[in-house]
Amino acid sequence: MRSPIEFARLLYGTFGRCRARHLNSPTAVRRHRTFGIEPLETRTLLSADLLGSAAWLDQGPGTILNGNNVEIAALNNPQAGAVNAIAADPTNANRMFIGSVGGGIWRTTNATAANPDWTPLTDQYASTAIGSIAFSPLDPTLNTLFAGTGRYSSGGGDGTATIGILKTTDGGNTWSILGQNVMGGLNVMEVIPTSIGTVSTQVVLAATNGGIFRSTDGGANWGATPVLNGNVTSLAADPSNNMRFYAAVPGTGIFLSTDGGQVWNPANGDIPAPIVAQSTFIELAVHNSGATFSVIFNSGVPTIDAFRSVNQGTNWAAMDDPPNIARPRRTSIVADPNDANVVYISGVPGSVTPPGSARPSGRILRGDFAQGAGTQWTWLVGNGANGTSPHPDARWLTFDANGDLLDADDGGVYRLNDTGAGTQSWVSVNGNLRTVEFYSVAYDSNANSSFGGTQDNGTPQQDTPAATPGGAPPTYTWVDRTGADGGFVGV
Repeated sequence: MRSPIEFARLLYGTFGRCRARHLNSPTAVRRHRTFGIEPLETRTLLSADLLGSAAWLDQGPGTILNGNNVEIAALNNPQAGAVNAIAADPTNANRMFIGSVGGGIWRTTNATAANPDWTPLTDQYASTAIGSIAFSPLDPTLNTLFAGTGRYSSGGGDGTATIGILKTTDGGNTWSILGQNVMGGLNVMEVIPTSIGTVSTQVVLAATNGGIFRSTDGGANWGATPVLNGNVTSLAADPSNNMRFYAAVPGTGIFLSTDGGQVWNPANGDIPAPIVAQSTFIELAVHNSGATFSVIFNSGVPTIDAFRSVNQGTNWAAMDDPPNIARPRRTSIVADPNDANVVYISGVPGSVTPPGSARPSGRILRGDFAQGAGTQWTWLVGNGANGTSPHPDARWLTFDANGDLLDADDGGVYRLNDTGAGTQSWVSVNGNLRTVEFYSVAYDSNANSSFGGTQDNGTPQQDTPAATPGGAPPTYTWVDRTGADGGFVGV
C-alpha cells in the first residue's frame, strides 16, 4: 500500500499515459493537480497498483487521429506518444520492442499489420523513462534484451527516476534491474550488449551523460568509474570487428576503442578543430564494412557537418552539408545495411522545408557519399515519399528484417515501405501503442469521455465511449483537436 501522497501523485501526476479511470469515481480526474490530503482513520485507499486492480480500465489513447504534424492522409494522420528507441528483431519484421519516453517498454509481434497490437512490459518498475534498448547477440533465441533508462522528454518533464539498466532473458515477460548503483540518476543514451565473451562473461557497454560504463558479466556488475568520461551522445559498434567501438563527446569529439571498450583514444583525424570544439551534438553510425559516418551539430552557427571515414577515424572525408533539419538535440543516424556509401539521418524541422511537405512533419534524409558534390542528400519525406511524412522530432532510426526503414519520434513509430523502388511511403506502426505524455487530463461525465493536453500530440479527445466492466477494453480512438503541444485542460 502506497502513502496518500504517492497515491495522489499517481492519479494527478504531470506526466504519464492516461491509462485508467476508476469506474466508481467519475469525477476522479476532473481537477488536475488540485487535491487535498486528509487523515484516513476510517477510510480505505484504493489499490495503488492501478494495472493490478480490477476496478481500473485502460482508456488509451491508442490511436490518436488527426495528428497536426503527420502527413499520412490515407490513415487520417495517426500518432502516439514519444518513442526514444527501437529494437527490431533481425529475423522477424513482425517482432519489435520499443522504449518510450514516459511509458516504459512495449512489445509487438505483428508490427507489419495495419494496426499492430502492443503490450506494455515494464509499468511496474520505478522508471518508465527509457533511453535505449537492444538485443543481445549472444542469445540465438533473441529473448535477451538490455534497456537503458533515461529522461528524454522534450516537454521538460522527467516522469520517473532513472534506475540504470533493465534486462530480460525471456523476451520481455520479466526484467531485472542492473547497474543502479553506478548509473542510477544518469541518462543511458545507448546500451550495447556486445558479442564479446559468453552469456556469463558478456561485455556490455552503456553510454550515459556521465560517461561510458562497462560490464564483463552480462550487466550484473559495472565498474565504479566510467571508462570514458563526458556526456556521451553516441556509442556505435563496428559490425566488421567485434572489439571495435566508437563514441562521441560534444566539444571534445570522436573516440575509438579497439579492445572491447576498455581504452578510448581520440579519432577526430582531420576533422577541422573548430567544428569539433563548437559541437553540441554528435551522432555516429558504422556500416558492416567498417565505413564510419559522423554527423556533427553546431549550435553557434548553426550548421550540420557530415563526414565519412574508411580507416577508423584517421582521415575523414567531408560530405555535403545536410539541409538544416535539426536544432542541436536528440536526433538519429543509421548506416544503410546494403551500401557502404549510404547513411540516413533525421531530426526536427529546421529552416528548410522539404518539397511537397505542407506541415512541420518529419525531417529525414538519405545521404550517398558516392554521388557528386551538391547532390548527396535527398529527402525521404514529402515528394520523396509520395506525399507522406512521419511525425517530426525524430529520435531513432533502424531497419527491420524486411529491409524497411523504421523511425521513432515524438509521434511514435513509423515505417518507410519499399525504400528503394520509387513508390516508397510512410505508414504508421503505432496501432494501439499508448505512450502519450500528458501535461493534464480531464473527464467529461456527461459525454463519458476523457481528454487532455500532451507533449507534441496536441489536445486529443476520447472519440469512443469509455470502457465498462466485463471483457477486455477495445482499442480506443482519440482525435487531436489542436496539434503541437497541448496544455492544461478542464471541464
